[in-house]
Amino acid sequence: MINVTLLKGNTLENNAYLGKAGELTVDTQLMQLRLHDGVTQGGFPLPRGSDMGWDIMLSPEITAGSITLELALPAGFLINLTSNITELLFANVPTGRLVRFTLVFKQDATGGKTVTWGGNVLGNPPQPAAGADAVSVVTLVTADGGATFHVVS
Repeated sequence: MINVTLLKGNTLENNAYLGKAGELTVDTQLMQLRLHDGVTQGGFPLPRGSDMGWDIMLSPEITAGSITLELALPAGFLINLTSNITELLFANVPTGRLVRFTLVFKQDATGGKTVTWGGNVLGNPPQPAAGADAVSVVTLVTADGGATFHVVS
């Protein structure tokens, strides 16, 4: 039996790593392999079976009214609205790609939480439904590396 041990780290650590040509690393945050070419920092994410697109569901937390959506790799976001979002940030938006992702907002048992959309989110971004335990879905797309985001639904 052959045992293989791979370097591993979270998404930010993987993004910063410059691996040797042919080296594999593991993103422990997204549970995804990356193949390195010795030139490209962060390497190239490999598809996972039926996981061939933007379907990993991440659940970032709201901290002091702020939430950051990590877009380095394909993902959708389940956002539990435990407080108002006064600052919505987008991190590590890929350039040279059409990046489309979905936000699922779920109100807590009280409801009534709101989102302050940044000026770079265009196309009348909606407020989440206000009722207790209400669920709202918004899809955004960017084609300019995150300079602007457009509401699709």
